[in-house]
Amino acid sequence: MRLCWHRTSCLDDGKDSGTNDVTRMYETISLPSYTWIAGVAQSAHDSGYRGAITSGTDDVEAAYRKVPTKQPEATVICYYEPATDAAVFRDTYGLPMGLKASVIQFNRPMALMTYFANAAMLCPATHYYDDVNIADTTEGKGTAQRTTDAVFKACGMGFKSAKHSGASTSQNFLGVHADVTPQGVTFSATPGRLEATLDIIAAIRARRTITVMDIQVLEGKTRFLLEATHGRLGRAPLSPLRAAISSGECRYTEALDISLRYLQELLPTLPPKAHVFVGNEGEARVVRIYADASTSYGVGGVLLVGELTWYFSLAVPELLHLRIEVLELLAAAAAYYTFAHLLPPDRVIVHFIDSQVAFAWVAKGYASQLHVADIVNQLHLDHLHRQVWFEWLDSDANIADIPSRGDPEDPALAGDYAILRELGATRITAKLPPIPPSYYAAADTP
Repeated sequence: MRLCWHRTSCLDDGKDSGTNDVTRMYETISLPSYTWIAGVAQSAHDSGYRGAITSGTDDVEAAYRKVPTKQPEATVICYYEPATDAAVFRDTYGLPMGLKASVIQFNRPMALMTYFANAAMLCPATHYYDDVNIADTTEGKGTAQRTTDAVFKACGMGFKSAKHSGASTSQNFLGVHADVTPQGVTFSATPGRLEATLDIIAAIRARRTITVMDIQVLEGKTRFLLEATHGRLGRAPLSPLRAAISSGECRYTEALDISLRYLQELLPTLPPKAHVFVGNEGEARVVRIYADASTSYGVGGVLLVGELTWYFSLAVPELLHLRIEVLELLAAAAAYYTFAHLLPPDRVIVHFIDSQVAFAWVAKGYASQLHVADIVNQLHLDHLHRQVWFEWLDSDANIADIPSRGDPEDPALAGDYAILRELGATRITAKLPPIPPSYYAAADTP
Protein backbone atom coordinates (compact mmCIF):
# COMPACT_ATOMS: atom_id res chain seq x y z
CA MET A 1 0.00 0.00 0.00
CA ARG A 2 1.31 3.44 -0.87
CA LEU A 3 0.05 6.60 0.79
CA CYS A 4 -0.43 9.45 -1.68
CA TRP A 5 -1.57 13.03 -1.03
CA HIS A 6 -5.27 12.38 -0.61
CA ARG A 7 -5.65 8.64 -1.09
CA THR A 8 -4.14 5.24 -0.39
CA SER A 9 -3.26 3.18 -3.46
CA CYS A 10 -2.61 -0.54 -3.68
CA LEU A 11 0.68 -0.55 -5.60
CA ASP A 12 3.82 -2.59 -5.85
CA ASP A 13 6.90 -0.72 -4.68
CA GLY A 14 10.07 -1.15 -6.72
CA LYS A 15 12.13 1.09 -4.42
CA ASP A 16 12.28 -1.13 -1.33
CA SER A 17 14.35 -3.79 -3.13
CA GLY A 18 17.33 -1.42 -3.26
CA THR A 19 17.66 -1.78 -7.02
CA ASN A 20 17.56 1.99 -7.52
CA ASP A 21 20.63 2.39 -5.33
CA VAL A 22 22.75 0.29 -7.71
CA THR A 23 21.21 1.58 -10.95
CA ARG A 24 22.78 4.31 -13.03
CA MET A 25 20.77 5.75 -15.91
CA TYR A 26 22.55 6.92 -19.07
CA GLU A 27 19.40 8.31 -20.66
CA THR A 28 17.11 11.17 -19.88
CA ILE A 29 13.64 12.19 -21.06
CA SER A 30 12.64 15.36 -22.84
CA LEU A 31 8.91 15.99 -22.44
CA PRO A 32 6.80 18.59 -24.23
CA SER A 33 5.36 21.75 -22.78
CA TYR A 34 1.70 22.71 -22.70
CA THR A 35 2.64 25.34 -25.36
CA TRP A 36 3.07 22.61 -27.98
CA ILE A 37 -0.31 23.43 -29.53
CA ALA A 38 0.77 27.05 -29.97
CA GLY A 39 3.79 25.88 -31.97
CA VAL A 40 1.58 23.76 -34.22
CA ALA A 41 -0.89 26.61 -34.72
CA GLN A 42 1.93 29.08 -35.42
CA SER A 43 3.42 26.72 -38.03
CA ALA A 44 0.02 26.37 -39.71
CA HIS A 45 -0.37 30.16 -39.69
CA ASP A 46 3.10 30.59 -41.22
CA SER A 47 2.16 28.20 -44.04
CA GLY A 48 -0.86 30.32 -44.93
CA TYR A 49 -3.63 28.44 -43.10
CA ARG A 50 -6.10 30.89 -41.61
CA GLY A 51 -8.56 28.51 -39.96
CA ALA A 52 -8.47 27.50 -36.30
CA ILE A 53 -6.36 24.54 -35.23
CA THR A 54 -8.13 21.98 -33.02
CA SER A 55 -6.66 19.49 -30.59
CA GLY A 56 -7.90 16.38 -28.83
CA THR A 57 -6.48 14.51 -25.84
CA ASP A 58 -6.38 10.84 -24.91
CA ASP A 59 -4.91 8.69 -22.15
CA VAL A 60 -3.48 5.21 -22.73
CA GLU A 61 -5.49 2.68 -20.74
CA ALA A 62 -3.54 0.85 -18.01
CA ALA A 63 -0.38 2.05 -19.73
CA TYR A 64 2.05 1.07 -16.98
CA ARG A 65 0.89 -2.55 -17.16
CA LYS A 66 1.13 -2.80 -20.95
CA VAL A 67 4.68 -1.62 -21.52
CA PRO A 68 6.90 -4.43 -22.84
CA THR A 69 10.04 -5.39 -20.94
CA LYS A 70 12.94 -7.66 -21.89
CA GLN A 71 13.65 -8.44 -18.22
CA PRO A 72 10.49 -10.16 -16.94
CA GLU A 73 12.39 -11.39 -13.89
CA ALA A 74 12.54 -7.78 -12.71
CA THR A 75 8.75 -7.53 -12.64
CA VAL A 76 8.13 -10.27 -10.04
CA ILE A 77 6.43 -8.93 -6.92
CA CYS A 78 6.17 -10.40 -3.45
CA TYR A 79 3.48 -9.75 -0.87
CA TYR A 80 2.24 -11.24 2.38
CA GLU A 81 -1.02 -13.18 2.20
CA PRO A 82 -2.75 -13.32 5.62
CA ALA A 83 -5.00 -16.25 4.61
CA THR A 84 -2.03 -18.60 4.14
CA ASP A 85 0.38 -16.76 6.46
CA ALA A 86 3.01 -16.88 3.73
CA ALA A 87 4.93 -14.70 1.31
CA VAL A 88 3.54 -15.03 -2.20
CA PHE A 89 5.49 -14.35 -5.41
CA ARG A 90 3.59 -13.30 -8.53
CA ASP A 91 4.42 -12.14 -12.03
CA THR A 92 3.15 -8.66 -12.75
CA TYR A 93 2.56 -7.27 -16.20
CA GLY A 94 4.39 -4.17 -17.34
CA LEU A 95 6.75 -2.28 -15.06
CA PRO A 96 7.23 -2.10 -11.29
CA MET A 97 6.16 1.16 -9.66
CA GLY A 98 8.95 3.22 -8.14
CA LEU A 99 11.77 1.58 -10.10
CA LYS A 100 14.15 4.17 -11.57
CA ALA A 101 14.51 2.32 -14.87
CA SER A 102 10.74 2.00 -15.26
CA VAL A 103 10.32 5.69 -16.04
CA ILE A 104 12.68 5.58 -19.04
CA GLN A 105 11.16 2.38 -20.41
CA PHE A 106 7.62 3.63 -19.83
CA ASN A 107 8.32 6.61 -22.06
CA ARG A 108 9.88 4.64 -24.95
CA PRO A 109 6.80 3.03 -26.53
CA MET A 110 4.80 6.26 -26.16
CA ALA A 111 7.56 8.19 -27.93
CA LEU A 112 7.81 5.55 -30.68
CA MET A 113 4.08 5.45 -31.40
CA THR A 114 3.78 9.24 -31.32
CA TYR A 115 6.72 9.57 -33.71
CA PHE A 116 5.12 7.04 -36.08
CA ALA A 117 1.84 8.98 -36.00
CA ASN A 118 3.73 12.16 -36.90
CA ALA A 119 6.12 10.79 -39.53
CA ALA A 120 4.11 8.04 -41.23
CA MET A 121 0.49 9.09 -40.69
CA LEU A 122 1.08 12.88 -40.84
CA CYS A 123 -0.82 13.41 -37.60
CA PRO A 124 0.66 16.20 -35.42
CA ALA A 125 0.85 14.53 -32.02
CA THR A 126 2.83 14.78 -28.80
CA HIS A 127 2.74 12.98 -25.48
CA TYR A 128 3.52 13.54 -21.82
CA TYR A 129 4.20 9.95 -20.83
CA ASP A 130 0.80 8.29 -21.48
CA ASP A 131 -1.16 11.54 -22.00
CA VAL A 132 -1.43 12.21 -25.74
CA ASN A 133 -2.34 15.48 -27.46
CA ILE A 134 -3.26 15.40 -31.18
CA ALA A 135 -3.69 18.49 -33.37
CA ASP A 136 -5.90 18.82 -36.43
CA THR A 137 -7.56 21.43 -38.61
CA THR A 138 -11.24 22.26 -38.17
CA GLU A 139 -11.84 20.67 -41.58
CA GLY A 140 -10.22 17.43 -40.37
CA LYS A 141 -13.01 16.92 -37.80
CA GLY A 142 -10.90 14.70 -35.56
CA THR A 143 -9.39 12.50 -38.28
CA ALA A 144 -5.89 12.89 -36.83
CA GLN A 145 -7.08 11.79 -33.40
CA ARG A 146 -8.84 8.70 -34.73
CA THR A 147 -5.76 7.78 -36.81
CA THR A 148 -3.44 8.15 -33.80
CA ASP A 149 -5.81 6.00 -31.76
CA ALA A 150 -5.54 3.29 -34.43
CA VAL A 151 -1.73 3.46 -34.25
CA PHE A 152 -1.75 2.94 -30.49
CA LYS A 153 -4.33 0.15 -30.70
CA ALA A 154 -2.23 -1.66 -33.31
CA CYS A 155 0.56 -1.74 -30.71
CA GLY A 156 -1.75 -3.12 -28.02
CA MET A 157 -1.98 0.16 -26.12
CA GLY A 158 -5.36 1.65 -26.94
CA PHE A 159 -6.79 4.80 -25.43
CA LYS A 160 -9.09 4.89 -22.43
CA SER A 161 -12.59 5.87 -23.56
CA ALA A 162 -13.39 7.59 -20.25
CA LYS A 163 -10.46 9.97 -20.71
CA HIS A 164 -11.18 10.75 -24.38
CA SER A 165 -11.67 14.41 -25.24
CA GLY A 166 -12.59 15.07 -28.87
CA ALA A 167 -10.98 17.58 -31.22
CA SER A 168 -11.88 21.15 -30.27
CA THR A 169 -10.43 24.65 -30.39
CA SER A 170 -10.88 24.75 -26.61
CA GLN A 171 -8.95 21.99 -24.86
CA ASN A 172 -7.28 20.98 -21.59
CA PHE A 173 -3.84 19.35 -21.54
CA LEU A 174 -1.54 18.88 -18.53
CA GLY A 175 -3.88 20.91 -16.35
CA VAL A 176 -3.71 23.87 -18.73
CA HIS A 177 -6.65 25.20 -20.73
CA ALA A 178 -5.89 26.37 -24.29
CA ASP A 179 -8.19 28.39 -26.55
CA VAL A 180 -7.11 28.51 -30.21
CA THR A 181 -8.37 31.17 -32.61
CA PRO A 182 -7.17 32.27 -36.07
CA GLN A 183 -5.37 35.15 -34.29
CA GLY A 184 -3.54 33.21 -31.58
CA VAL A 185 -3.70 30.94 -28.54
CA THR A 186 -4.46 31.81 -24.92
CA PHE A 187 -3.46 29.61 -21.97
CA SER A 188 -4.88 29.55 -18.47
CA ALA A 189 -4.91 27.18 -15.53
CA THR A 190 -7.91 24.86 -15.44
CA PRO A 191 -10.29 25.67 -12.56
CA GLY A 192 -9.92 22.13 -11.19
CA ARG A 193 -6.11 22.29 -11.10
CA LEU A 194 -6.18 25.75 -9.50
CA GLU A 195 -8.74 24.77 -6.87
CA ALA A 196 -6.93 21.53 -5.99
CA THR A 197 -3.60 23.35 -5.60
CA LEU A 198 -5.08 26.06 -3.38
CA ASP A 199 -6.75 23.37 -1.23
CA ILE A 200 -3.38 21.63 -0.74
CA ILE A 201 -1.71 24.91 0.23
CA ALA A 202 -4.50 25.80 2.67
CA ALA A 203 -4.34 22.35 4.32
CA ILE A 204 -0.55 22.52 4.75
CA ARG A 205 -0.66 26.01 6.22
CA ALA A 206 -3.49 25.06 8.58
CA ARG A 207 -1.63 22.13 10.13
CA ARG A 208 1.85 23.76 9.79
CA THR A 209 3.52 20.46 8.93
CA ILE A 210 4.68 19.17 5.56
CA THR A 211 5.70 15.77 4.17
CA VAL A 212 7.89 14.72 1.25
CA MET A 213 4.75 13.79 -0.71
CA ASP A 214 3.25 17.23 0.02
CA ILE A 215 6.35 18.97 -1.31
CA GLN A 216 6.61 16.88 -4.48
CA VAL A 217 2.92 17.20 -5.36
CA LEU A 218 2.82 20.92 -4.59
CA GLU A 219 6.00 21.73 -6.51
CA GLY A 220 4.73 19.88 -9.57
CA LYS A 221 1.27 21.46 -9.54
CA THR A 222 2.44 25.02 -8.90
CA ARG A 223 5.16 24.80 -11.54
CA PHE A 224 2.60 23.90 -14.20
CA LEU A 225 0.21 26.58 -12.99
CA LEU A 226 2.85 29.31 -13.12
CA GLU A 227 4.17 28.20 -16.50
CA ALA A 228 0.60 28.08 -17.82
CA THR A 229 0.10 31.73 -17.04
CA HIS A 230 3.24 33.72 -17.53
CA GLY A 231 6.18 31.44 -18.08
CA ARG A 232 8.79 32.02 -15.40
CA LEU A 233 6.72 34.29 -13.19
CA GLY A 234 6.65 33.08 -9.62
CA ARG A 235 9.58 30.66 -9.70
CA ALA A 236 11.12 32.52 -6.76
CA PRO A 237 8.52 31.30 -4.23
CA LEU A 238 9.14 27.73 -5.37
CA SER A 239 12.72 27.94 -4.12
CA PRO A 240 11.91 26.77 -0.55
CA LEU A 241 10.07 23.77 -2.02
CA ARG A 242 12.99 22.83 -4.26
CA ALA A 243 15.44 23.32 -1.39
CA ALA A 244 13.39 20.94 0.75
CA ILE A 245 13.36 18.34 -2.05
CA SER A 246 17.13 18.61 -2.50
CA SER A 247 17.96 18.43 1.20
CA GLY A 248 15.35 15.83 2.10
CA GLU A 249 14.33 17.92 5.12
CA CYS A 250 10.61 18.29 5.69
CA ARG A 251 10.51 21.10 8.22
CA TYR A 252 7.79 23.73 8.09
CA THR A 253 9.91 26.87 8.10
CA GLU A 254 9.04 30.56 8.04
CA ALA A 255 10.41 30.78 4.49
CA LEU A 256 8.09 27.97 3.42
CA ASP A 257 5.10 29.67 5.03
CA ILE A 258 5.90 32.94 3.25
CA SER A 259 6.21 31.03 -0.02
CA LEU A 260 2.84 29.33 0.42
CA ARG A 261 1.13 32.58 1.43
CA TYR A 262 2.54 34.29 -1.67
CA LEU A 263 1.23 31.49 -3.90
CA GLN A 264 -2.21 31.74 -2.29
CA GLU A 265 -2.38 35.38 -3.30
CA LEU A 266 -0.70 35.05 -6.70
CA LEU A 267 -2.36 32.02 -8.29
CA PRO A 268 -6.03 33.18 -8.31
CA THR A 269 -5.14 36.57 -9.83
CA LEU A 270 -2.98 35.62 -12.82
CA PRO A 271 -4.53 36.48 -16.20
CA PRO A 272 -4.36 34.11 -19.20
CA LYS A 273 -1.16 33.97 -21.20
CA ALA A 274 -1.52 34.93 -24.87
CA HIS A 275 0.46 33.68 -27.85
CA VAL A 276 -0.29 36.03 -30.75
CA PHE A 277 0.50 34.76 -34.24
CA VAL A 278 3.15 36.82 -36.00
CA GLY A 279 3.19 35.10 -39.36
CA ASN A 280 5.36 35.71 -42.41
CA GLU A 281 4.02 39.21 -42.85
CA GLY A 282 4.26 40.04 -39.17
CA GLU A 283 7.66 41.76 -38.95
CA ALA A 284 5.80 45.00 -38.25
CA ARG A 285 4.19 43.36 -35.22
CA VAL A 286 7.55 42.84 -33.53
CA VAL A 287 8.90 45.39 -31.03
CA ARG A 288 12.58 45.28 -30.13
CA ILE A 289 14.08 46.36 -26.83
CA TYR A 290 17.83 46.59 -26.26
CA ALA A 291 19.22 47.12 -22.76
CA ASP A 292 22.80 47.51 -21.56
CA ALA A 293 24.89 48.82 -18.66
CA SER A 294 28.43 49.96 -17.91
CA THR A 295 30.38 50.18 -14.67
CA SER A 296 31.68 53.64 -15.62
CA TYR A 297 28.37 55.45 -16.17
CA GLY A 298 25.06 53.64 -15.75
CA VAL A 299 22.27 52.08 -17.78
CA GLY A 300 20.77 52.63 -21.19
CA GLY A 301 18.06 51.23 -23.41
CA VAL A 302 16.70 51.51 -26.95
CA LEU A 303 13.17 50.77 -28.19
CA LEU A 304 12.41 50.10 -31.87
CA VAL A 305 8.75 50.13 -32.97
CA GLY A 306 8.56 50.03 -36.74
CA GLU A 307 10.38 53.14 -37.98
CA LEU A 308 10.17 54.88 -34.60
CA THR A 309 13.01 54.81 -32.08
CA TRP A 310 13.28 55.93 -28.46
CA TYR A 311 16.16 55.65 -26.02
CA PHE A 312 17.12 56.47 -22.44
CA SER A 313 20.47 57.12 -20.78
CA LEU A 314 20.80 57.29 -16.99
CA ALA A 315 23.84 57.80 -14.78
CA VAL A 316 23.69 55.77 -11.56
CA PRO A 317 26.89 56.64 -9.64
CA GLU A 318 25.40 55.28 -6.41
CA LEU A 319 25.10 51.80 -8.01
CA LEU A 320 28.38 51.51 -9.92
CA HIS A 321 29.89 49.33 -7.18
CA LEU A 322 27.57 46.51 -8.30
CA ARG A 323 28.78 43.68 -10.49
CA ILE A 324 28.21 44.29 -14.20
CA GLU A 325 25.66 41.46 -14.54
CA VAL A 326 23.53 43.01 -11.78
CA LEU A 327 23.68 46.38 -13.54
CA GLU A 328 22.67 44.65 -16.79
CA LEU A 329 19.67 43.16 -15.00
CA LEU A 330 18.67 46.59 -13.67
CA ALA A 331 18.99 47.99 -17.20
CA ALA A 332 16.64 45.30 -18.51
CA ALA A 333 14.08 46.06 -15.80
CA ALA A 334 14.46 49.80 -16.33
CA ALA A 335 13.60 49.34 -20.00
CA TYR A 336 10.11 48.18 -19.10
CA TYR A 337 9.55 50.94 -16.57
CA THR A 338 10.78 53.53 -19.08
CA PHE A 339 9.12 52.27 -22.26
CA ALA A 340 5.88 50.92 -20.75
CA HIS A 341 3.68 53.71 -22.13
CA LEU A 342 5.18 53.30 -25.63
CA LEU A 343 4.70 49.53 -26.01
CA PRO A 344 1.74 48.69 -28.30
CA PRO A 345 -0.51 46.15 -26.51
CA ASP A 346 -0.81 43.79 -29.50
CA ARG A 347 2.89 43.42 -30.34
CA VAL A 348 5.38 40.65 -29.72
CA ILE A 349 8.38 41.98 -27.77
CA VAL A 350 11.90 40.71 -28.39
CA HIS A 351 14.18 41.84 -25.56
CA PHE A 352 17.93 41.68 -26.17
CA ILE A 353 20.49 41.36 -23.34
CA ASP A 354 24.24 41.00 -23.90
CA SER A 355 25.18 39.69 -20.44
CA GLN A 356 25.02 35.89 -20.34
CA VAL A 357 24.58 35.86 -16.57
CA ALA A 358 21.76 38.42 -16.58
CA PHE A 359 20.16 36.62 -19.52
CA ALA A 360 20.30 33.33 -17.59
CA TRP A 361 18.60 34.95 -14.59
CA VAL A 362 15.83 36.33 -16.78
CA ALA A 363 15.40 33.11 -18.79
CA LYS A 364 15.19 30.97 -15.64
CA GLY A 365 13.02 33.48 -13.81
CA TYR A 366 15.08 33.19 -10.66
CA ALA A 367 18.49 33.83 -9.09
CA SER A 368 19.95 32.19 -6.00
CA GLN A 369 20.64 35.60 -4.43
CA LEU A 370 17.30 36.79 -3.09
CA HIS A 371 17.84 40.51 -3.75
CA VAL A 372 18.64 39.68 -7.39
CA ALA A 373 15.64 37.35 -7.55
CA ASP A 374 13.42 40.27 -6.46
CA ILE A 375 14.40 42.25 -9.56
CA VAL A 376 13.98 39.19 -11.82
CA ASN A 377 10.50 38.54 -10.45
CA GLN A 378 9.58 42.21 -10.84
CA LEU A 379 10.76 42.13 -14.45
CA HIS A 380 8.40 39.25 -15.22
CA LEU A 381 5.56 40.98 -13.40
CA ASP A 382 6.10 44.07 -15.54
CA HIS A 383 5.37 42.17 -18.75
CA LEU A 384 2.53 40.16 -17.21
CA HIS A 385 0.12 40.98 -20.05
CA ARG A 386 2.64 40.80 -22.88
CA GLN A 387 4.25 38.19 -25.11
CA VAL A 388 7.99 38.60 -24.58
CA TRP A 389 10.97 36.69 -25.93
CA PHE A 390 14.33 37.21 -24.24
CA GLU A 391 17.37 36.82 -26.47
CA TRP A 392 21.12 37.09 -25.93
CA LEU A 393 23.26 39.02 -28.39
CA ASP A 394 26.92 39.97 -28.57
CA SER A 395 27.94 43.26 -26.96
CA ASP A 396 29.23 44.62 -30.28
CA ALA A 397 25.75 44.20 -31.78
CA ASN A 398 23.90 45.88 -28.88
CA ILE A 399 22.83 49.39 -29.86
CA ALA A 400 22.00 50.12 -26.20
CA ASP A 401 25.73 50.05 -25.49
CA ILE A 402 25.84 53.66 -26.72
CA PRO A 403 23.49 55.30 -24.16
CA SER A 404 24.83 53.07 -21.36
CA ARG A 405 28.34 54.58 -21.65
CA GLY A 406 27.57 58.26 -21.23
CA ASP A 407 25.28 61.23 -21.64
CA PRO A 408 24.37 62.23 -25.22
CA GLU A 409 25.46 65.80 -24.40
CA ASP A 410 29.03 64.60 -23.80
CA PRO A 411 31.10 65.84 -26.80
CA ALA A 412 33.36 62.80 -26.53
CA LEU A 413 30.41 60.56 -27.44
CA ALA A 414 29.06 62.65 -30.32
CA GLY A 415 30.31 60.16 -32.89
CA ASP A 416 28.76 57.21 -31.10
CA TYR A 417 25.38 58.89 -30.77
CA ALA A 418 25.36 59.65 -34.50
CA ILE A 419 23.75 56.25 -35.10
CA LEU A 420 20.80 57.11 -32.86
CA ARG A 421 20.48 60.54 -34.49
CA GLU A 422 20.36 58.90 -37.94
CA LEU A 423 17.49 56.74 -36.69
CA GLY A 424 15.67 59.85 -35.49
CA ALA A 425 15.68 58.50 -31.95
CA THR A 426 13.87 60.44 -29.25
CA ARG A 427 15.33 60.59 -25.75
CA ILE A 428 12.90 60.00 -22.88
CA THR A 429 13.31 60.15 -19.11
CA ALA A 430 14.55 56.89 -17.61
CA LYS A 431 12.77 55.14 -14.75
CA LEU A 432 14.40 52.58 -12.50
CA PRO A 433 12.41 49.77 -10.87
CA PRO A 434 12.09 49.71 -7.06
CA ILE A 435 15.57 48.79 -5.86
CA PRO A 436 16.21 46.99 -2.53
CA PRO A 437 18.26 49.05 -0.02
CA SER A 438 21.01 46.39 -0.08
CA TYR A 439 21.91 47.50 -3.60
CA TYR A 440 23.16 50.82 -2.32
CA ALA A 441 25.59 49.28 0.22
CA ALA A 442 29.18 50.16 -0.59
CA ALA A 443 30.55 46.93 0.88
CA ASP A 444 29.65 43.33 0.14
CA THR A 445 28.58 44.04 -3.42
CA PRO A 446 25.56 41.87 -4.36
